[in-house]
Amino acid sequence: MMYFNAPHVFSDGELALSLTIARQLAFGIDHKRAEELLRQKAAQLSLITNTAPVFIAHCDAQARFKFVNKPYAERFGLTREDCIGKLFSEVVGAEAYESLRQYIEVALSGEPVEFELGVPNGAIGRRFMHSSYAPEFDANGKVVGFVAAITDVSESKKADQKLIAAIAKFESVFNQSGIYAGMLDLQGYMREVNDMAVNRCGYAREQALDRPFWDTPWWRGSEGVKGRIRDATEQAAAGMIFREELPYWWADGTEHVMDFALLPIRDQDGGVMLLYQTGIDITERKRAEEEIVRLLAEEQEAREMAEQATRAKDEFVAVVSHELRSP
Repeated sequence: MMYFNAPHVFSDGELALSLTIARQLAFGIDHKRAEELLRQKAAQLSLITNTAPVFIAHCDAQARFKFVNKPYAERFGLTREDCIGKLFSEVVGAEAYESLRQYIEVALSGEPVEFELGVPNGAIGRRFMHSSYAPEFDANGKVVGFVAAITDVSESKKADQKLIAAIAKFESVFNQSGIYAGMLDLQGYMREVNDMAVNRCGYAREQALDRPFWDTPWWRGSEGVKGRIRDATEQAAAGMIFREELPYWWADGTEHVMDFALLPIRDQDGGVMLLYQTGIDITERKRAEEEIVRLLAEEQEAREMAEQATRAKDEFVAVVSHELRSP
């Protein structure tokens, strides 16, 4: 660095040298910043790949590992360094490799492939894996390897199987319970109905589903009954059980009677999430009850007539007896 004790006019050469030095300093600073940014990005990428719940691997055209993230290596009880340079089959095992080979071949042919498969995994047994293999191309478009991103979905599969079993059990009970049954949302729209409720009454499912319950065909014979169904929906949505004997109508126009109930279904927090409707046809019971009432009324009438006749006879006998005793 040169200093001048008096005003100095820089020559063109000195100015050119100063600019060159400035450019080099700027380049050095930018390069340093770029290196630091690159280190930060590399550290960030390493953190993501090693902590994300995804197994990541990068293989060459011979299916030899060039990179694996930490979770990928650990699932085989290995370190990342143990995997690098080894063939796919040497890391995952011969049996697992045979089940995956067709997908590796697709990726190395230049086509991405996505699949879900139960893969044997040593001591921990068969695991269900959701995998995506993407081919890697060089500058000339030649396939030079592939990248694999894999997620263990075994627990999800188990949950799905339990859910399927639970749904099958529910549908079995729902459709074979011997009662009318349906599921409503909180706005009162019918979202599900069992077979008995439509088949026995002569309706199609399309006439009932995805419409307000009070507008379904069972209540078509009375605006008053439709109003009661709307009241029932509001009451159940508020968390209270509704139960009442109500008339309803079949597709042939005949009127029947139902022991109707609408119940709130609550979630684990106690909030109402669905409404469950049940109904039992009590038409024959009601007719039997009416017949019993009629017979009882007739019996009572006959008894009263008999009692009247007995009283009349007694009165006649009394009159005759009195006349006979009179001189």
